Amino acid sequence: MRKLLLCILIIFLIFSQLSKLFGQIPQYFLTARNLHLVAPDSLWFDIYLLNINYHIPFDYAHGQYFMSFNPNFGNGGTLSFRLLETEPGDCLTPGNLNVSSGTLRFSSTTFPGPGNGCIISHSGLGSLLGRFSLRTSNIFMPIDSFKLKWQNPQSILSTKIFAYIGTTNVEITNPANHFIDLLTNIEHQKIEHAEDFELFQNYPNPFNPVTIIAFTIPRVAQTNSLCYVQLSVYDVTGKEVTRIVDEYNNVGYYEVEWDGSEFGSGIYFYKLEIENGGNKFSDTKRMMLLK
Repeated sequence: MRKLLLCILIIFLIFSQLSKLFGQIPQYFLTARNLHLVAPDSLWFDIYLLNINYHIPFDYAHGQYFMSFNPNFGNGGTLSFRLLETEPGDCLTPGNLNVSSGTLRFSSTTFPGPGNGCIISHSGLGSLLGRFSLRTSNIFMPIDSFKLKWQNPQSILSTKIFAYIGTTNVEITNPANHFIDLLTNIEHQKIEHAEDFELFQNYPNPFNPVTIIAFTIPRVAQTNSLCYVQLSVYDVTGKEVTRIVDEYNNVGYYEVEWDGSEFGSGIYFYKLEIENGGNKFSDTKRMMLLK
């Protein structure tokens, strides 16, 4: 009986420690943003890591990052991928940069150790992991064909992020919080001949209080028929809080503005639904309002 009670006590202590440990896991947003096509053969973009748990420090331990893109984007040229700048301090400086077969890769170069000052910011856009350059020996295809995406756990090579929880190095990867927000600086390149229905990540994101949501309507089978479009915003309970678009629209690229000044801080979801005859499209994305 004593052995049984001792085992129960040990199990209880283990679970209480685990609960304490995982109750302190920081939450984050990982975002690629600010795309600049600086020349026909060269583009830049930034990657930020933002701590969204203000009361829990994000003590960064390590990260490995994989992103996929359209392998034809380089137009048959030889590609090169390099770091242009990062925030001061070795703990965030990425290394091991590589580009191959439509995949970009980089990772941390050091394990700083717990409490050594590599704390991810919870203000603004967050901490800058790096500004990166991608070049081709030819000229790039049209910028909307870049199709940059994070490679997440369903991929063989996937993005992983680690933090120090106390003195323990813990993986905290959350693919739902990995975003591509490259539209901000290519706004002027309107997609006049969209090939697919597409809902873009809102920008800026996080935002306060106004953000832009963009989507495209391609030329579908019934070319003379308008598409019925609904764009709605939902809270985390799934309740529709507002409907931004509820109308018929033609082929093209659209931007709509949502003003969240009447709503509280938090995570919201926006859902696009388009119908044209037998053609139906639906997509949902996440955004965060910070006040």
